[in-house]
Amino acid sequence: KYKLGIYVALPVTMICGRIAYAAAFYALLIAKEGLRAPTVWAAVVAGLPGIIIQLLIIPPIIFAVRRNMQGQNKNIIQSAKNLINNGKASCVVIKDNAIANMEQASGIAPILSLYEKGELRDAVVVDKIIGKAAAHLLVLGGVKACYGMTVSSSAVKLLRSHGISVEYDNCAEHIINRRGDGLCPMEDTVKDITNDTEAYEAIKKRLSELRQSV
Repeated sequence: KYKLGIYVALPVTMICGRIAYAAAFYALLIAKEGLRAPTVWAAVVAGLPGIIIQLLIIPPIIFAVRRNMQGQNKNIIQSAKNLINNGKASCVVIKDNAIANMEQASGIAPILSLYEKGELRDAVVVDKIIGKAAAHLLVLGGVKACYGMTVSSSAVKLLRSHGISVEYDNCAEHIINRRGDGLCPMEDTVKDITNDTEAYEAIKKRLSELRQSV
């Protein structure tokens, strides 16, 4: 689909350029009598060699650059995963294909901290566990993509509904608590919430309650 899109976009762009040329040409003819310029058809014919060269050269260049970028993205995501697997971080923020920030804490605290510091905008986030609660914060923070070692199906659905690319190693129906006998408290808090801001407020309130009970 991506490759087909390039071959569609180039001719469409060229056609739009000729249409713009025609509009400008006729506007000038109306504004100034006696003005002479090549006709639109002549401009198209004269530009055919350039059009063919662009169709032959530009797509391969774009594909090569894209493959290189994808390789770099995979490498930096793997580096972030290594940090998490080695216990050096639980959440890593990637910007401009480099690690920009990372947090080491349990539960939803790292994502919450990064969101409140404004670190998520246009970032790629790699996290150990991404449930629905974390997904709400990622949406609010304006991430462009995320990678979860483990994600919940509800988180995947929420993120993709907002146009956020999400990849994962494992997808679970639910994120369970540390005892393994029920939902994670944060997941339980937001399970019936659909509004991202309401979810954030509910998460903050629940965290405060949990800390007071310790």
